Amino acid sequence: MGANKEYIEKEIPHISRLMCGSARELVEQSDVVVVSHRDEQFKQALDLLKPGKVCIDLVRIVDRNHWNGCEYYGLCW
Repeated sequence: MGANKEYIEKEIPHISRLMCGSARELVEQSDVVVVSHRDEQFKQALDLLKPGKVCIDLVRIVDRNHWNGCEYYGLCW
């Protein structure tokens, strides 16, 4: 067994329950979203953010004025 797989199975076996099947599902289930990659799939999923949600954008995925009432923080760019 590889060292990474062994570590996951021993230390964080619940990780599969924390994973989402799509960016859309992730955004819908999260209160805070951190964007670290510029990808069209993520950009489309972020359109689902609602007021009361928080987006921390590390890559300037869209213009700051794009957000519909959610808290938006652009960092490191």
